[in-house]
Amino acid sequence: MRIKRLDFVIISSIDWDFLWQRHQAFALGLAQKGARVFFIENTGFRKVKLKDFNRILTRIKNFISGAATKHINLVPKNIKIISPILLPPVGKVNIFLNRYVLIPFLIKKLKKYNLVKDLVIITYLPTPTSVEIIKKMEPRVLIYDCVDNFEGHPDVPKNYKTTERELLNLTNLVLTASDFLYEKHKKIHNNVEQIHHGVNFDLFRKADSEIIDRKKVCYFGAIDQRLDWEIIRNIVSAGYKVFLYGVNLSKRNSSNNIFIEGPFSQRVLIDRIRDCAAIILPYRTDTDWMKGVLPAKIYECLATGKPVLSSDLPNYSVDLKQLLYICKKPWEFVEILDGLEQLENKEKKQKRINYAKRYSSDMQIEKLTDLILKYAAKK
Repeated sequence: MRIKRLDFVIISSIDWDFLWQRHQAFALGLAQKGARVFFIENTGFRKVKLKDFNRILTRIKNFISGAATKHINLVPKNIKIISPILLPPVGKVNIFLNRYVLIPFLIKKLKKYNLVKDLVIITYLPTPTSVEIIKKMEPRVLIYDCVDNFEGHPDVPKNYKTTERELLNLTNLVLTASDFLYEKHKKIHNNVEQIHHGVNFDLFRKADSEIIDRKKVCYFGAIDQRLDWEIIRNIVSAGYKVFLYGVNLSKRNSSNNIFIEGPFSQRVLIDRIRDCAAIILPYRTDTDWMKGVLPAKIYECLATGKPVLSSDLPNYSVDLKQLLYICKKPWEFVEILDGLEQLENKEKKQKRINYAKRYSSDMQIEKLTDLILKYAAKK
């Protein structure tokens, strides 16, 4: 069996135009190998909040008009983006309406594309919505790609544990990125594999530049409750300009040398970070939500060759910690930034670049496709 003879449905936890992560990278890699990929955008995990309004409104408008969406991230010809109209899978009424009205409508839409019998579903969400879609579509192989410690989510639904157990009972293969999630799922499922986030190595090497602004540092990614704003304020107070590039879920505004911009495509992002003196990852470390986090961007940061300053996250390996400037306290970010000219050298830079190259997107896709074919053959 070959990958291009399979069809893939990806039940994503993010939209296609969200920050580029493994969801889109896996979809792209499979499509480039000739498979058809149907990318179902975020179907929801928690109750709707006010900050979700614009995203929901855009989805409804696109659904009513039937107009083609202009995407920030390029959509290859083998990928079809599906923007479903579904209710958050929280509460008996929502779950009932999804199961008997909205999910059947989504399945009917998918089946119009004449899906092949050898269907593979990759889900990122352990929700009643995902489970219902999976049961109705009866895939040849089901993969649960778990990249979040959902039980530590600040808005975790009451039915989460029951739903994840049901999903795991249906799942052929569990994938994780972090050591924490690997060990967690290995205790409850027979088939667990670890695949790290990949990097478009050649693209991010273009962010390397000798012409830099020594007072400019940047972060790229989701701008949300996981960021430690005390760290950012400390850096600004020391005379640096902090640029935050990404989806602004915190709804904060640019002010006092903190510049919030984006989101951008990866190619535009490269231009924005080229003149940065350093990349910062100022994450909070005091929440259960962060236990499962291995930043999707970590290899992208290293590929730029730039110094990377990060909070001390539990899923960093010993090797990774040797390549990063780990900061245990907010003031340590400033101390390291002030001393970078003395701390940095060509050897450190080259080690970061070499390490990132080991985790290229192409290599991670090869691991993924080998596993998929292995489990498809078993069935």
